[in-house]
Amino acid sequence: GGGGEVEGAPASARGGLRRRPRQYTRLPLSSSSASPPASRDGRRRSRPLRLASVSSRGRRAARLCGLALCGLSLLAWLAARTFAYFLPPLSYGLVQSLIWRSVRREVLTTPGLHWRGPWQRLLLVPSTRQTFSWAGADALPALTGDGLKLVVHAHLQWRYDPRTLRELYLLLPPPEEGAACRGAVFRCGGGECVPASYVRDGEEDCTDGSDEAAGAEAEAEGGDSPLLRPAERVMRQAARSAALTSFASHPLHAFFGDKAAVSEEVRLAVAQALGSYGVLVEAVQLVAVEVPPSVDQMLMEAAVTRLRIELTKRYKAMWAAALLIRTMVAEQNRRATVAAARGAAAAVSEGAKARAVRTGQTVRAELEALTNLTGSLRTSAVELLSYRWLDGLAAAKRGRAMLVRSGGGGPAARGGATKGGRLGVGDDGAVSILPAGARRRS
Repeated sequence: GGGGEVEGAPASARGGLRRRPRQYTRLPLSSSSASPPASRDGRRRSRPLRLASVSSRGRRAARLCGLALCGLSLLAWLAARTFAYFLPPLSYGLVQSLIWRSVRREVLTTPGLHWRGPWQRLLLVPSTRQTFSWAGADALPALTGDGLKLVVHAHLQWRYDPRTLRELYLLLPPPEEGAACRGAVFRCGGGECVPASYVRDGEEDCTDGSDEAAGAEAEAEGGDSPLLRPAERVMRQAARSAALTSFASHPLHAFFGDKAAVSEEVRLAVAQALGSYGVLVEAVQLVAVEVPPSVDQMLMEAAVTRLRIELTKRYKAMWAAALLIRTMVAEQNRRATVAAARGAAAAVSEGAKARAVRTGQTVRAELEALTNLTGSLRTSAVELLSYRWLDGLAAAKRGRAMLVRSGGGGPAARGGATKGGRLGVGDDGAVSILPAGARRRS
């Protein structure tokens, strides 16, 4: 049907005619040694058959390469999901074991692909500046150093320190890890989540107004990996208390005339309060200071209060002086009473000593007299003290009187019996007690 067209000729020789379908007989690749069929004009068509076999091999090879590449890609994806993880920018990474629930000591700070072992997960913590906002309904009800009430709207900017991030996570982990904001949303300072499109739109959507704070765009979270903020609520309360305490040390005019100095002192106080948590406090911004309408009345009340405080101080000083005088008088009375008591005790002691000396002298004199008496009477002290000598003397006098009345008896015969012995009286009138059976010498 092509007239004198030559098959296998170049397109310029064919005159731009299309090739008819099934003009060539395809041979299998294994039969490459067979002779190609001849054309109508008797010439062999070796070149088109060779091109057809090469193109078929190329398609098969390309198909095999594609399958191999797909398999390698799948294996690489599975290996990456199992043994590697990707740390996104603007975040720190903590590797936690899903079996033992332990956290590695190493904190990942470089974004990119990191290799890991099986059964582990990646905990993401933001590395950007975090903001505690006290604005709107959450503004700080401050009390100045002169007793005035203010409402302060402030923002605190801080960031996590990677050197202490692991210890902070183990000490105060987030209360609910699944409650973190997922997707392209923004996490407010109070914990609620709002869409990222609400950030910096001119309207406060968070209760604390943190979605309109400076730098809030950088805090919008994206993706399915939640950003964890360990100890966020505890640090917020600690920072609030430190800020209120620092506000109480400044007078009212400092909040309007030297706001930068007040902000710096508040930053130092908050940094000291949050130092135990290992975070870095970077700045404190006093956005607005609201004064109540009744400031004049409050100033008058503050002046009256200061006057009362001054009067109380003076009254206290006066009573302190009176108490000191009374204390001195009581001390003098105590010393006088002690001295008088000591003098009376000394007098009593000296009197007792004098009476003891007199009693000792009297006893010694009586003992000496008793000794002399017993020696002169020739009797013992026991008989003398038991009145036996007196009984014998009385009996001797009665016997002598009887002898005189009877007219008998001589000097040797005079004598009388005594109890326990004989009582003899000599010529000189001396009386002596003799034992029973003894004879008196004449």
